[in-house]
Amino acid sequence: MYYDLILWVTGLPSFVIYGVICGAMGAIGAVVAWPFSNRFEKASRIVPIIFVVISITITPNIVMPKLDQMGFEAGFMKAAGELPRKLDDVTVYQSAGVYDDAVNYSFKLTIDIEDKAFTRAALLENIGSMAGCKQVTSIPLRYASKAIYRYETNLGEIVIVPKSSDCR
Repeated sequence: MYYDLILWVTGLPSFVIYGVICGAMGAIGAVVAWPFSNRFEKASRIVPIIFVVISITITPNIVMPKLDQMGFEAGFMKAAGELPRKLDDVTVYQSAGVYDDAVNYSFKLTIDIEDKAFTRAALLENIGSMAGCKQVTSIPLRYASKAIYRYETNLGEIVIVPKSSDCR
């Protein structure tokens, strides 16, 4: 439900978003000016206008990029589906998200491993043989320039950041 709402908001035309932000900033300006309206009559007219003018700068530089990023993350999370979920006999897909310029996938291996390096190599080979490996390693979005696979094991965490050369 939350992701659907975010996707709906990010799908609105930009003039609607500009209008909402402009109206909200004007209202905030009116609330800020209200205590001073008896003493400074012009303040109740000028301060809301100043806040509206400020919204013209805030909307394209802060609000629109943040909405764009939220839309990407909401679409990504909606596509990931209900988590955690068991992928196979040994792998549980725990979480997915976009953090610090990376798409992060988190898994848990339910079997005990004995060699962390061998397991890492096998996991990297498995990631490299995925159908969408080339797309995952060259994500063209400005909010996620790489993919990070994290596997929780009995010997600690295995972190894999695949490169396009790892794909087959």
